[in-house]
Amino acid sequence: MIDFTCDGFLVYSSNGRVSRIPFNAHTDCAENGFSLKSSLERTGGEKRLTLSVSAESHTHILAVECALPFIKTGRERVFLNGYQSWTDTKEFGIRDRMKAPSKILGPIIEKNWLNRYADYEFQRYSGRRGDLHGATYGWVRSDGDQVSFFGSLDESTGFTFFYADLKGKTFRIVKDVEGMVLPAAAESTVLLDVFFTEGTE
Repeated sequence: MIDFTCDGFLVYSSNGRVSRIPFNAHTDCAENGFSLKSSLERTGGEKRLTLSVSAESHTHILAVECALPFIKTGRERVFLNGYQSWTDTKEFGIRDRMKAPSKILGPIIEKNWLNRYADYEFQRYSGRRGDLHGATYGWVRSDGDQVSFFGSLDESTGFTFFYADLKGKTFRIVKDVEGMVLPAAAESTVLLDVFFTEGTE
């Protein structure tokens, strides 16, 4: 079963002040003219986690991250959609590694703009076994072929990235909010809208 003890935070800057707001699956708070609301809708076996914000003054969103306890044993297999066409897209296990291209290929990749077709320019590749990332959607396959699927329903405010560390047993959702600015007194902006379901093949 998908466990929703969501543990997240948002960092923003407004009027020269940087603030950090923690949130979970059901948070409704306002401080210093900034409002944040998270909710979890349940329909049958499906769930939908949303996070929306609004601000009374010009506000920069600096970070949005949420941790979920999807990785429990480290024996799970994880599929994370690759960014564009050159990023690995397959099920990975705890002994598998995601690797960036060899440095020898650097001049060829740069000359032919091939780095535009993968995430090597902005993602960290640790080379460690079981340290995985992907964009937009994916799933976790646990023992017994139970599959927990997750996917972003709204990428209009930036890509939604998923990070799994099978050895560390962590799973994170991170929104790409670099350069994002909320105009003053604008309507509520959805930052996260992620759908979850589970079943077997």
